[in-house]
Amino acid sequence: MFNPRASPTGLEGLEGERRIRCVGHILNLSAKAFLEGDSSDIFDSHIAEKDQKKERELLREWRKRGPIEKLHNLVYWIRRNPQRRELFLSITSGKVDQSIMAELGVWFVDDTLKGLMVKADNDTRWNSVNLIVHRALRLRDIIDVFCKLSLLDPKEEKRVSAEDVLSCEDWVVLAEIIEILQPYLTYTKHFEGRTPRFAEAPVSPDSPPAFHGSKLLLRTANFPKKARKEAPDEINLYLQMVPEEDFKEEQLLQWWLGRKTQFPRLFNMAMDLLSISAMSSENGRVFSAAKLTISSQRNALHWVTVEALQCLRNWARTGAISWAKPR
Repeated sequence: MFNPRASPTGLEGLEGERRIRCVGHILNLSAKAFLEGDSSDIFDSHIAEKDQKKERELLREWRKRGPIEKLHNLVYWIRRNPQRRELFLSITSGKVDQSIMAELGVWFVDDTLKGLMVKADNDTRWNSVNLIVHRALRLRDIIDVFCKLSLLDPKEEKRVSAEDVLSCEDWVVLAEIIEILQPYLTYTKHFEGRTPRFAEAPVSPDSPPAFHGSKLLLRTANFPKKARKEAPDEINLYLQMVPEEDFKEEQLLQWWLGRKTQFPRLFNMAMDLLSISAMSSENGRVFSAAKLTISSQRNALHWVTVEALQCLRNWARTGAISWAKPR
């Protein structure tokens, strides 16, 4: 459950007890909070009314928020006009008149930048800001030359706004932002992959019971050495077991399958908790694959059939099953 706006009624009762947030959603919210600052709600209200505002007024709102917004305006200004895009690409290819380049005091030709264009961002994911800034830093010299050439245009309406030209201080801030966002990118890539992972996250008293349960079922956790002196039940028998020192995380599922008879209730609990993904990326891939399966000619497929097809596809891809070769 990672979209509270989609099911507010259910979350009111489940939030404190059984809700485990999507790691990607947490990373996205915290990164956007860092990028947008405390005035993000005010800014969003301006965006919602952009149809009633003039373009220069909207850009002025963006400029108030620092180098990222200045870069956003500049990228938007470059990409929305074919002539400006062509000029930008001609600079990356070294096709600008060398006398003009000399007049600007610029001497460089970097073949690795040939054909590269600045990237546009979007309002939904922080990673789009990371990408636009990363590309801009790579094209910093090109962007500076483009702005200088644009400011030389005799027609004022064709010049880039001087307020959107990035200064040396702005570039320093953008480089620092990329450095701060790097851990977000690292952890996002870590959790969005298909490889199962059991997070080594610290347990706090405020964590939901489901989280405590997941840590309990991880055999590498530190278990209490003494069990209560009550009548033994499944959980007490389980806690009395000596943890296996050489136990590996990839053996966890096999370990529980081998003890299904010994711990029937804990086995069901383990299957429920261990099947929860840390991130919804793989679920999204399965939904996308199911959409391709249900084509316009196959829209009468029963949901049981669709489920079976997706399971077979996943098992075959991960090597859990293999197809028999035709004789």
